[in-house]
Amino acid sequence: MAPALSTGLAAARLPAITPPAGVHAFGGQMELGGVSSYIPTGAAAATRQQDVMSLSDMDWFDPSAGVILAEVGAYPGSLTGQARQIIALGSGNDRIILRAADTGPGYPHAYVGNGTSLSGPTNAGTTTVSAREYVALSFSTAGGSYLHRRIGDGAAASSANIGNFSGTTPASMSIGSNLDGHLRNLAFLPGLYTPSEVRALLDSMP
Repeated sequence: MAPALSTGLAAARLPAITPPAGVHAFGGQMELGGVSSYIPTGAAAATRQQDVMSLSDMDWFDPSAGVILAEVGAYPGSLTGQARQIIALGSGNDRIILRAADTGPGYPHAYVGNGTSLSGPTNAGTTTVSAREYVALSFSTAGGSYLHRRIGDGAAASSANIGNFSGTTPASMSIGSNLDGHLRNLAFLPGLYTPSEVRALLDSMP
């Protein structure tokens, strides 16, 4: 017996099974419209491309003020020179970008566009790949924007003011790019928060 993995992938088959041997199937996935991320490995191992999610319906997003909050698991540091991007919203000089680590020294970075230029990068702390990391970017059109970070059980820290956001509602956003760790949580909190309020929020997280 050599069952096919999918009717749409006739050439992809499990090895032949000869009784009394058996097979243990687990981790099944049902998808609408086809099978995603299939890798025909053949005789050699292969790695699936990293997930990058995108969203074009941005009616929920408040561009006047808010906080983007992310919890990132420890990453192995294998992508030398690659920016580990958590989220990017908008385009051009109206972008908001939050990264767990940037190229070069590997600090968490944030960029905020004011409509005519893209301010940043601004960093907070240094990279510690052995601990979970909480990163937050608070932005507003009038009260400035700040990058905040907490590593493991340490205390949260905030950057200097990055500058005001343009207030343009982004047409789309993407989540994940070269992010080879685990994005455990990602949240958006609408409203204006002071740096001390964001630090208190990060410090309260388990």
